[in-house]
Amino acid sequence: MTTFNFSDRRFNEQQKEAYIAGWEAMTEEVKSMGWAAARDKFNIDNPADVKPTLNGYSYACGGMDCLLASH
Repeated sequence: MTTFNFSDRRFNEQQKEAYIAGWEAMTEEVKSMGWAAARDKFNIDNPADVKPTLNGYSYACGGMDCLLASH
């Protein structure tokens, strides 16, 4: 189980939950399809020209941090 430290982020409780959900979803994607495919899927799902909601941003941060931690 991963322990998350949010002291350097200004997340409310919903955003913390979204971050953790993003991390957990990315963990499963990396396990099932491999790191490179999960990275490519992340890039397709999170285009740079689309501004997400705050919870969407938190979810994407969790996914990105998981990718960076698992590479």
